Amino acid sequence: MEDYYLILGVEPQAKPDAIQERFRFLAQAFHPDKYSSPKQKQFAEEEFKKINNAYQILSNPRKRADYDLQRSRPANHSRTNANDVNEKAEETIRQHAREEQKRKAEEAARQPIQEEQKIKVEKTAYRPTQEELNKLMSTSPIDLRDLDLKGYNLSKADLIGANLNGSELCDADLSDANLSQADLGGADLSGTIYNKKTIWPDGFDQKKAGATLKISISDQELGQILHSRMKSLRGLYLRNASLTGADLSKGNLSKAFLREADLSNANLNGADLWDATLRDANLRGADLRGTNLGEANLAGAIFDKNTKLPDGFDPIAAGAILRE
Repeated sequence: MEDYYLILGVEPQAKPDAIQERFRFLAQAFHPDKYSSPKQKQFAEEEFKKINNAYQILSNPRKRADYDLQRSRPANHSRTNANDVNEKAEETIRQHAREEQKRKAEEAARQPIQEEQKIKVEKTAYRPTQEELNKLMSTSPIDLRDLDLKGYNLSKADLIGANLNGSELCDADLSDANLSQADLGGADLSGTIYNKKTIWPDGFDQKKAGATLKISISDQELGQILHSRMKSLRGLYLRNASLTGADLSKGNLSKAFLREADLSNANLNGADLWDATLRDANLRGADLRGTNLGEANLAGAIFDKNTKLPDGFDPIAAGAILRE
């Protein structure tokens, strides 16, 4: 006779609530739908069946009473009377069984996470060279699935009907690109740059996907802004801009695209840099005291011991790099 108490890992005196709670935990841990490989799924199905069968008996008061009565009877004439069983040994066996059941459940619960991590490793995006990318874009149909295209300059690219499913396009430049009828399912467009001439697939919401509208200005216009009282660069595209020593104190730079911009020794005291892109920017000697850096992207930004930072702000945690 199977010991249903051992299967669920509960005491024979366990209350219905404790039995139900234990069943839910084990049923979730060993549910076959959580596993992908046939071997693991088969093991989970067998364990799930045992757990479910045990619960059907122990959750029913009448069936449990009958089971307890049968369990208390000797299995055959050679079996030692229940009163002669060493209770300490029986409890040790039961404890080991509970620990083994718990171990199995914890291992089963970790398995989906491990499989997901394994899949992510296996699906690490391949980053083509510029030459390889040019060849891929010259073929028909264009297949750029699951590729790492982060930061690539794809401006004016003809991507009509291209398969970009699962590709990483974050921080890429799609200005003037034609993506009509392209497949962008699962593509990462966070920080992708586009302009008013970029053609998107019908019904595609580029803003919802995280893309940023490129608003360019001339050097003369930039100079006028820097000398104005308002100093508003909000949402402007200023990649590689030279802003060395610029006075942008209390300026509005929210959502500005300042990737690889030179902001060394710039005065940004009290400026609003919310959601600004400062990736790979030069912040050596810059004064960032009192700035709002909420949601700002500082991955790869360079700072030094002379960079003045907001109180409590951790640039390393934000992805910035300390260089002398």
